[in-house]
Amino acid sequence: MKAFAQLIWEVRRTRNSQAVSDFVWACWELHAYLAGIGKGLLLDTLYLSIMDVGVSYLRAVLEATAPAVHLNPLAEVMEDLVNALESRDTAGAIDALRRTDPTMILREPTAP
Repeated sequence: MKAFAQLIWEVRRTRNSQAVSDFVWACWELHAYLAGIGKGLLLDTLYLSIMDVGVSYLRAVLEATAPAVHLNPLAEVMEDLVNALESRDTAGAIDALRRTDPTMILREPTAP
């Protein structure tokens, strides 16, 4: 799972540096990798299309308004996803995917 380690390292690095565009791209790369290792071309294409809509919207908002961003919630979801996949925790992976929303960085984090 060396690829997962490299991809999540990049998510962490860009979050820590507060490089918003690079962070969004790192999260996208992680999802693109997941789609690339999938076995269902139709599902993989649908998955990437859905992610592309969210990321495209996010990039447009970031460029137009320069809003306050909150990178930690999405970074935590990416961590949860990678951890679940590495431990073969199907329910955990599904939960992390369900919580994945690139635009969540535009909202104030909610208390757990």
